[in-house]
Amino acid sequence: MRRLLPVFALALAFLGAASPVRAGNTEPAACLTSDPTQWPAAAKPYFLVIADSSTSMTTAVATANSCSFGNTRHGHARCALLRAFQAFDGVAQFGFATYAMRQTTCGAACYTTCTYSFFPSEQSSRGTMVGCGPLLGVGATTASGASIRVGITPDDFWASPPSTPNSSELVSWVDNTCTSNIELFASGASPLNGSLRDARRYFDGTYVLQDGVTTLASPLSASDYAGSGVNGGTGCRSLNVILLTDGDEGCDTQADAVNAAAALYSTGVTVGGRTYKVRVHVINFVGATAANADAIAAAGGTGASQFAINDTELVTALKSIVGNSLRAETGDNADNNCSSCTDEGFRHYLNTNPTCCVWGSAGQRTTCLNNFSASISVANPQGNRALLPCTTASQAVEPATWLVRDPGETCDGTDNNGDGQVDEGQIKCGSPPACPSSETCNGRDDDCDGQIDEGACPGGLTYFPEICDGCDNNLNSLADDGIAPIPCGQASPPNCAGTLSCKPAQPVSPGACNINGGYNQCSNNPQPETCDGVDNNCNGIVDDNVASPACVPVGTSPSLVYTGSSQCRQGALQCGPGGQSSCASFIGPSAEVCDNFDNDCNGQTDDNPVGIGSSCGAQPGLVYDQAPSQCRSGTMDCTGGLQQCAGHVGPSLEILGDGIDNDCDGLTDENVLFNNGFE
Repeated sequence: MRRLLPVFALALAFLGAASPVRAGNTEPAACLTSDPTQWPAAAKPYFLVIADSSTSMTTAVATANSCSFGNTRHGHARCALLRAFQAFDGVAQFGFATYAMRQTTCGAACYTTCTYSFFPSEQSSRGTMVGCGPLLGVGATTASGASIRVGITPDDFWASPPSTPNSSELVSWVDNTCTSNIELFASGASPLNGSLRDARRYFDGTYVLQDGVTTLASPLSASDYAGSGVNGGTGCRSLNVILLTDGDEGCDTQADAVNAAAALYSTGVTVGGRTYKVRVHVINFVGATAANADAIAAAGGTGASQFAINDTELVTALKSIVGNSLRAETGDNADNNCSSCTDEGFRHYLNTNPTCCVWGSAGQRTTCLNNFSASISVANPQGNRALLPCTTASQAVEPATWLVRDPGETCDGTDNNGDGQVDEGQIKCGSPPACPSSETCNGRDDDCDGQIDEGACPGGLTYFPEICDGCDNNLNSLADDGIAPIPCGQASPPNCAGTLSCKPAQPVSPGACNINGGYNQCSNNPQPETCDGVDNNCNGIVDDNVASPACVPVGTSPSLVYTGSSQCRQGALQCGPGGQSSCASFIGPSAEVCDNFDNDCNGQTDDNPVGIGSSCGAQPGLVYDQAPSQCRSGTMDCTGGLQQCAGHVGPSLEILGDGIDNDCDGLTDENVLFNNGFE
């Protein structure tokens, strides 16, 4: 988590706002979140460390180094570099170079069997073999004095997958193990000019090792971030060379070395359409002339060299160089850490205060900020906020024009600083709370002094809110003014809802009444009650006293007769729950029977009753309607509402000698004596 600046320093940070990052472009969403894990990573600074590998690095150092690497300059240098590489792993990207010599035949134990040789190209171009490296053309500007052993791993976290870290390679050159001939050595001359020229070739992508075959690509690409140039160039990523030397230029001239540093910083390198200035840091390890080392550092944009006599002081110098290149956001409308985000971690405010510094150009805005910063003092640490520049809502989302200093609120019912709150921290009074104003006769403490209507009401009268009662309650010489209609009736059904309006306002003396004031009638519209589940008459009862007209069930024949002797009776339409009607107490027709009623409700009584005209009177087991049987079946007849069997002849005692079957048993004159009681 980055450390935010104190209030005083934060205000002063506005002084750097004259060079905006990306005017006219709002920030990506990832930049605006308050969650640091969502912010794009800051662009890591690049450091190419050129470690002195000249013979003079075998010079003894009076004290032992903390790594037990041997009490020589290059023992102390290796220990310091090991500690620095490990301390800043993941924070900065390092590359590593020695001077132009070759180390061979080493075993694991350093230097006991190692041999050293020069690159043949040095002899052919310089005519010497001292470890200066070759000339690639005419003049000192073509000198090639650095052997870049480990290239800088590009900080391409956007790539998939990103480049593999070079941490283990860096450590292998300073870990006191010479396996595979890999370890910082001490043999040859001190080609400062040639080393710096090769550093520039490396960054611009044209570096070739002194063998004329091995090449290294630039760690820069078109995907590197562009920014405000806070690191000294028009490209945002911080590029650096750390020249660790124990002596002066040994192959070319001091002026050549100074010019080489100037070429890196003043001219810079151009990659992907962006020009980067490469700063040159010089660490004078005991043996260099201070003035010469300072001149190279000054030409390289870093002011002066740093002096060290052992590994501890070397580590201090390295930490100072790397630490000063790790930039945090400062709330100055710039992308300080080259993350493609501006002022992430700072809240962005607008400023619509009625009193604010009006501006129309970047220069005028800077003047506003300068004046505000000048107003900050121990006595007034907040400064005069009226001097902060005005900022609209659209400017508050633009990196070039937003504010990271809260301009404060003015009690005016608006959100002046864009923090989502209105009038926070302002004194308000009343209900609802309101900003202070001149006291008026309104029953409120307008000026927030704890008193109500002091000296504001006429005649010493007391203010009351106006109500519809025909009186001037609010002492404005009008009775019943400003009274809004109120609901009346009931909400449902719609015809029962109305409004109750107050009669027109009338002028009166303050506090007086008008006898014709008050409310008008409710404007609702009650209707006759019907069976529909609704309170039509607005009396609060649903479907009450609904009429019950005569009815017949659905499907009933329309020809039925309901009068006279008809048994049919119409029902009554009754209203049930939810406005559901039903026909109750209806009596319908039935089959006509002989009862002196019109059972089938056709208007006739006992017409064609059921069973009339049918045969009747026959008893089971007897013979009817067959000679010589005297028995005759009858026919059902209806007379006067009574049903009877007409024409029926039944059995009698058998009569001797009449030739008739009187008892209808199918025999004639049988057992007549017995039957007549003579036997």
